[in-house]
Amino acid sequence: MNLADEGGNRYLKVAVYLGFNDKKLTSELTAKKPIVTDAVIQILRTKKAADISAKNMNNIKLEIIQKINPMLEKGQLNNVYFTDIIIQ
Repeated sequence: MNLADEGGNRYLKVAVYLGFNDKKLTSELTAKKPIVTDAVIQILRTKKAADISAKNMNNIKLEIIQKINPMLEKGQLNNVYFTDIIIQ
Protein backbone atom coordinates (compact mmCIF):
# COMPACT_ATOMS: atom_id res chain seq x y z
CA MET A 1 0.00 0.00 0.00
CA ASN A 2 1.14 3.54 -0.58
CA LEU A 3 2.02 5.67 2.42
CA ALA A 4 1.00 9.29 2.95
CA ASP A 5 4.43 10.69 2.04
CA GLU A 6 4.41 13.56 -0.46
CA GLY A 7 4.57 12.35 -4.01
CA GLY A 8 3.09 8.99 -3.02
CA ASN A 9 6.36 7.24 -3.78
CA ARG A 10 6.71 5.31 -0.51
CA TYR A 11 5.30 1.82 -0.25
CA LEU A 12 4.56 -0.33 2.81
CA LYS A 13 4.19 -4.10 2.93
CA VAL A 14 3.34 -5.61 6.29
CA ALA A 15 1.83 -8.76 7.73
CA VAL A 16 -0.60 -8.08 10.58
CA TYR A 17 -1.82 -10.61 13.12
CA LEU A 18 -4.60 -9.86 15.59
CA GLY A 19 -4.35 -11.02 19.19
CA PHE A 20 -7.38 -12.04 21.25
CA ASN A 21 -8.31 -14.47 24.03
CA ASP A 22 -11.91 -15.46 23.25
CA LYS A 23 -12.06 -18.36 20.76
CA LYS A 24 -15.58 -17.30 19.73
CA LEU A 25 -13.96 -14.28 18.10
CA THR A 26 -12.20 -16.46 15.51
CA SER A 27 -15.34 -17.05 13.46
CA GLU A 28 -16.41 -13.41 13.70
CA LEU A 29 -13.01 -12.17 12.53
CA THR A 30 -13.09 -14.66 9.65
CA ALA A 31 -16.53 -13.44 8.61
CA LYS A 32 -15.49 -9.79 8.92
CA LYS A 33 -12.04 -10.21 7.37
CA PRO A 34 -12.67 -7.77 4.48
CA ILE A 35 -13.94 -5.09 6.85
CA VAL A 36 -11.09 -5.62 9.33
CA THR A 37 -8.50 -5.63 6.54
CA ASP A 38 -9.92 -2.41 5.14
CA ALA A 39 -9.78 -0.76 8.58
CA VAL A 40 -6.09 -1.66 8.97
CA ILE A 41 -5.31 -0.40 5.46
CA GLN A 42 -7.14 2.88 6.13
CA ILE A 43 -5.02 3.48 9.21
CA LEU A 44 -1.70 2.54 7.64
CA ARG A 45 -2.33 4.68 4.54
CA THR A 46 -2.48 7.78 6.75
CA LYS A 47 1.07 7.14 7.95
CA LYS A 48 4.31 8.44 6.48
CA ALA A 49 7.44 6.31 6.25
CA ALA A 50 8.87 8.16 9.27
CA ASP A 51 5.80 7.13 11.32
CA ILE A 52 6.60 3.44 10.82
CA SER A 53 9.32 3.31 13.45
CA ALA A 54 9.94 1.27 16.58
CA LYS A 55 8.88 4.14 18.84
CA ASN A 56 5.55 4.65 17.01
CA MET A 57 4.50 1.03 16.53
CA ASN A 58 2.69 0.80 19.88
CA ASN A 59 0.61 3.86 18.96
CA ILE A 60 -0.25 2.34 15.59
CA LYS A 61 -1.23 -0.94 17.26
CA LEU A 62 -3.47 0.92 19.70
CA GLU A 63 -5.07 2.86 16.85
CA ILE A 64 -5.86 -0.40 15.04
CA ILE A 65 -7.35 -1.97 18.18
CA GLN A 66 -9.49 1.12 18.81
CA LYS A 67 -10.75 1.09 15.23
CA ILE A 68 -11.58 -2.64 15.09
CA ASN A 69 -12.96 -3.37 18.58
CA PRO A 70 -16.20 -1.38 18.07
CA MET A 71 -16.90 -3.60 15.02
CA LEU A 72 -16.76 -6.79 17.09
CA GLU A 73 -19.61 -8.44 19.00
CA LYS A 74 -18.11 -11.71 20.31
CA GLY A 75 -14.96 -10.38 21.96
CA GLN A 76 -12.23 -7.79 21.79
CA LEU A 77 -8.71 -7.60 20.41
CA ASN A 78 -6.00 -7.32 23.01
CA ASN A 79 -2.96 -6.98 20.75
CA VAL A 80 -1.73 -6.46 17.21
CA TYR A 81 1.44 -8.07 15.93
CA PHE A 82 3.44 -6.91 12.91
CA THR A 83 5.82 -9.13 10.96
CA ASP A 84 7.65 -8.64 7.70
CA ILE A 85 7.54 -4.84 7.67
CA ILE A 86 9.01 -3.53 4.42
CA ILE A 87 9.14 0.13 3.43
CA GLN A 88 10.38 1.14 0.00
